[in-house]
Order: sequence, then C-alpha cells, then structure tokens
Amino acid sequence: MFRKTIIFLTVLLLLVSCSGCEETERTGFTIAQWNVQNLFDGNNDGSEYTEYTRQAGWSSKLYRARLENIESVLSYPGLAEAEIIVLNEVENSNVTQDIMHLDALQKRGFLWQACASEEGGAISVALISSIPIQDVRLHSVQGARPVIEARFEICGKNVYVLALHGKSNLGDEEEVTGLRQRTGEALANRVQNLRENDPLCLIVIAGDFNEDPHSGNIIQDMGLWHSFWDDLSFDGKGSYLYDGNWQRYDNIILSSDLVTQAAVVQTGILTDTDGSPNRWRRELLSGVSDHLPVWVQVRLL
Repeated sequence: MFRKTIIFLTVLLLLVSCSGCEETERTGFTIAQWNVQNLFDGNNDGSEYTEYTRQAGWSSKLYRARLENIESVLSYPGLAEAEIIVLNEVENSNVTQDIMHLDALQKRGFLWQACASEEGGAISVALISSIPIQDVRLHSVQGARPVIEARFEICGKNVYVLALHGKSNLGDEEEVTGLRQRTGEALANRVQNLRENDPLCLIVIAGDFNEDPHSGNIIQDMGLWHSFWDDLSFDGKGSYLYDGNWQRYDNIILSSDLVTQAAVVQTGILTDTDGSPNRWRRELLSGVSDHLPVWVQVRLL
C-alpha cells in the first residue's frame, strides 16, 4: 500500500506542475464534506466488503448507477460551487478518479485528488479539487484511518486542508474512543507545527468525525476552532441519523472565523419523505447515502 501511495502522489504533483493557471479574481473558496456510504467499483481487488464482490452480484453497471446519483448530488446548490470536496467511504483512488471524470465535475475543472486508507482497509478517505494542490502529506494513525493533508495557495495564503474519517461507533466503546484520541493527537501535533511555522496560514479540518467535535477526542481543544454548526444560524438538525437521533458528525472547522455561508444539503434524492437521509440499501439497490453533505464558503479577501 505504501508503494502505491508514493506512485499516486507523484502523478498528483505532476498534474500540479502542468497546470500553470493563476486565478486573479478569486476572493476565497468553497469546501464540502460528504460520506458517500460504501462506494465500491465493479472490480474484485480483494479488500472490498463481501457484498461488493462479483460473486455477490455487484457489478460495474450497478456501480455506474451509483456514480450517476453522486453526480446529481454534487450538482445541487452549494455543492455545485464547491472547489474542494472531502469524501468518505470511497473504495480507492480509482473511484475518486471516476468521480472527477463525471461530466459535471470535469466541466468544473476537477483535476487533483488525494486518497488513502489504513493498511488492508476496504474504504478510503479522499479529497478532490479544482484548485491545484501544491503539496500532499499523509499522517498515519496506528489502528485507525490516516489523515490526508493537502496544501493550497489561495489568495496569497497557504490553506491546509486536513481530511479525516473518525472511527465508527461499532465495537468496544473504550477502544473506539482510544482510536479517535489517537487521531486527535496526530491532528493536534500537526496543527501546532503548522501554526509555529506558518502563523498566517488557514487550517481547515474536514471529514466524518463520527462524533460531535465538542467530544474532545478528535478535536481536543474546540476553543481554537470555528465550526459552522456553532457559528452560523441555519435549520440543519444534523447530517446523520443514528439510533433515531440527529448527529453533527460531518463537519468543516476552521482556524479563523472566515465562513460567510454554510449549509447541510437536504434536498432532492438525498432525503426520504420524512427528511431523513435516503440511505444506500445494498439489498434493495436503492438510495444514495446515510449521510447528508455539508459545505462552507470561505472568504479570504
């Protein structure tokens, strides 16, 4: 896996060096976060969940049908303006590349991606972007999914996006909490380093935390951050329905209070008639995802 990651990042950086485009009128950017729920292609790679193998009836045709739904959702208001999108539960970088090749995203100039999973893991954390990625780092977390760090140069400022997917609630509670705390420690160490070496930078942490950011595990000092769930007034109850309760697991938080707009996308094929997420049902081959996307618009100038 480590060797594959090196090859992938080399291709990514070559794409950056070939871009050569400058955006003189940009005043900020829009970033989105979405857990797409178990998006697997039609190939048998050996690491996928058993229900997504050819032997279980999964196929490229069924995968393409899911991609069509993904394309529709990423064209909804707010998401249609997103230039950086963090994705959870994609199988691998081939899937993120397929997403970028969808007509709607190709037209928006999505050319850059980063994708990573824990060793032997079935699902990955990914980031796709229409803004050139200048550098990528991978921060490993023992026993948990790695954190992707992507650096952008936007409006003359270094913007670091740290993309993550926290440990789910399945399993022993003490073990789950411990794994999230390890992710939090890795984040805290890196954020401290970034702040010391680049005090004027903007740091963004985005992902499915699988916990409220105020829990203190993944985000260990919320007082240093600005979460759109807390800072802006809108009627979003949450992005994920767990045991009948709305949760604010999907989040985008910033090191400076620069958010001008934010929303939970709860429209169209994303929701059932009662407003709950139209979750993907493998057994019925219907639905979209058990998470709703969130997005924020950030103004730098």
